[in-house]
Amino acid sequence: MGESESQGSNDPLLQSLDDDFQALQRHFADQLAKDIEYLQTEKQRLISDLEALRVEYDQLYIDYQSLRNEADVTLSKRELAQQNAWAKRLARVLAQNLRDDLHAYVTNSVELPTPTQDWLHALDDTLNRSVKALQQDLSSYQSTIAQQLTRMQTMEQQGEVLLANLVERLSNQLGDLQLGQAPTPPGTTLPSALDNRPLGDGSPVVDSRTYIERPRPDQIAGATRRVVPPYGGQTVDPSPVLVNEPKRDRILKKGMVLCGIATFGFSAITVLVGALSLGSNRFGPALTGLDSFNFFNANALLWLQLVVLIPSLAILAPQLYRSLWRDIGQSLRSTPRLFALLGGGVFYFFAQVFLFQAAGTLGPAVAAPLLFAYPLLVVPLLWWLNGDRPNLLRGVVMLAMAMGVVLILRPLSLTSAIAALLSATAFSLYVVTNSLNTRQSHPISAGLVQHGLMGVLSSIILLIRPLVVTQDFTSQFVLGGLGLGLLASISYFFYYTGLRLVGGLRTALVAATTPIVTALLAIMALTNQPTLQMIQWTGIILITLGGITLAADRLSRQ
Repeated sequence: MGESESQGSNDPLLQSLDDDFQALQRHFADQLAKDIEYLQTEKQRLISDLEALRVEYDQLYIDYQSLRNEADVTLSKRELAQQNAWAKRLARVLAQNLRDDLHAYVTNSVELPTPTQDWLHALDDTLNRSVKALQQDLSSYQSTIAQQLTRMQTMEQQGEVLLANLVERLSNQLGDLQLGQAPTPPGTTLPSALDNRPLGDGSPVVDSRTYIERPRPDQIAGATRRVVPPYGGQTVDPSPVLVNEPKRDRILKKGMVLCGIATFGFSAITVLVGALSLGSNRFGPALTGLDSFNFFNANALLWLQLVVLIPSLAILAPQLYRSLWRDIGQSLRSTPRLFALLGGGVFYFFAQVFLFQAAGTLGPAVAAPLLFAYPLLVVPLLWWLNGDRPNLLRGVVMLAMAMGVVLILRPLSLTSAIAALLSATAFSLYVVTNSLNTRQSHPISAGLVQHGLMGVLSSIILLIRPLVVTQDFTSQFVLGGLGLGLLASISYFFYYTGLRLVGGLRTALVAATTPIVTALLAIMALTNQPTLQMIQWTGIILITLGGITLAADRLSRQ
């Protein structure tokens, strides 16, 4: 009887202990589930940061190679200047010594001395002094070269240390991710055990759980994040080869010639659009022209051009840029880069359509210069977005370009020039959008993606509003549009090839001559081009000179 009563009294106690253990088990299970969810979130964030670090590492390596090339070029120029200076100094020393000796001989004797032993000794002394001066100059030259080589080795060692630290950091983060651990940023500490004590007032609580707020690396005190500037410099190959000065000059000349050919090709595209719309019989078969040329006709021409241009770019782009598809994949995975590419493609599409419409109504000699007045909008927008405040020279150039626009539009009505002004506005927004993204996306990969988007937009508009044939111009229109695509393919090939050789700033310097080149080509090739007045020629020249000055100013400040 006593044992049964004792067992009966212990059953509630055992049941209570069992309930407590189960409650404690559920409590720890909930905590572990929340910890796992938190670690998964941290893992995804670290993966995105790792991708950004990889992109930054690639860009740092490219910038380092570019700095090495620029240092070699600067050293070569400095050595050449020192050699010229030393040669002039040696020539002056030799001339001074010979003049002193001849003056001494003339003053000491009425007749020039005969080649005796004294004369030979004097000549030998003169030659010895000259040789000693030459040896001193050569030793100075050698010491200067040694100093420059030492400085270059120091810079190379510093760059190697930076790259080694970055690689070590990436390796550590990869190892942590492979082990399933979230690395703890500097300046934060984790508790050694779970704190199950009652929460005090003011404690940070998330679903009855106290968490530690882990700051991002760019939020830690003293940490800095590298800001990549907009693309505007020389396009550098991922594995550059050091070249000497004569070879570099040949490469620059070749690149400038290719950019000039590309500029002529782009001008010829605008002139051909004007010929298809206005008609011409100057060269080859006569073009009858169209009764009316509107936005939808311009879109149809652009669609025909893209039918040839997009496959050509898809074939040529991998040959010009080996990491094309990898760069496109990174752009598609990065939301800011993707939005910048899509926005640039939309703005470029409308810029091209409105340019074609303006060339078909006003003529290419007026449409192209008005398009190249886009810095009037680009400079204020970049000032507002990036803080790139214009200097006095830019202010004067913008005033001159604004005068050029007024002079071109003065004989025209404002309504007839709406398409050209809309083209300049859309192109300005395209340039600003690209300036926010081009440093991360290569120009060739960005161009391929944007032209693909242009093809999609043009096809949608063509499906919504099919082209209505109002007269017998089908064959000329179709063949002309396909010819535009062929001409654009050749022009873009020369453009991207020249861009790789001379960089974006020198390419922009050559492209700034497009207004005057297009106007002259339109006058020579088109018979129905509206006659330009002298005041309009003045405006075209002002816009051309303004664009060249802006490009030269950016190149000089590189």
